[in-house]
Amino acid sequence: MQPHYNLLLYHNTSQMTKLITILLVSFVTLSANAQRNESQREVVAALKTLNPSFSGNAENCIRYDVYAFKYKKVWIVALNESENVDSFIINAPRTEESTYVASFHFTQGLGKIIPNPFYYKQKNKRKEVNDLELYPYYKLKWSGKKAMKGLLYTEITDKTVRPKFFLWRVFAKKQDELKTEAGSLKPGFENSINGTNDELEKETSEAIETPTAQEVITEEVPEKKSKLFGKD
Repeated sequence: MQPHYNLLLYHNTSQMTKLITILLVSFVTLSANAQRNESQREVVAALKTLNPSFSGNAENCIRYDVYAFKYKKVWIVALNESENVDSFIINAPRTEESTYVASFHFTQGLGKIIPNPFYYKQKNKRKEVNDLELYPYYKLKWSGKKAMKGLLYTEITDKTVRPKFFLWRVFAKKQDELKTEAGSLKPGFENSINGTNDELEKETSEAIETPTAQEVITEEVPEKKSKLFGKD
């Protein structure tokens, strides 16, 4: 009777653990989806403050708006359909894709740029990009370019070159200093561990001998000293 009871208790405990795990995963998923939906609404609200660069209707007759931002030779296109928003990068750096589908993190960053009117200016010119006739579009200013450069570096990383922006210069300088200190301390530290410092000092002191009179005469000491102090 006792083994059967223990087996039943183990089975119930296992089922309860699985149920709790499922509930926790569901809660985390729902929270993440809620946060994403809230972030999307914020980006859509920011885009709605601008004039769309292009508008159309999808196959399901739902209206969509396109907002185009120009950074150097790169075009960032934000597509807003209902409460959904996606970003695409045309002529993206560090990738061979002609049209790069950006992550939602990048779209969030774009949403942070839009509320600041000093980061871009509206250009009332027509531009044709990938068969889209854009009017107007938004060209990033100096501050907007700096922000977009950081976003592009985090979105499309360059694994061959260390980026030179934000705090990377400070980190690189500190890393070089640590390497230099480690290189200068390592030999002495290893010698002290191995007990060879005393032997080296002994060998050095034995190698230093008092020069004889003949050696002093053969060496041109006065001439070297005069050159050292700049005397003729």
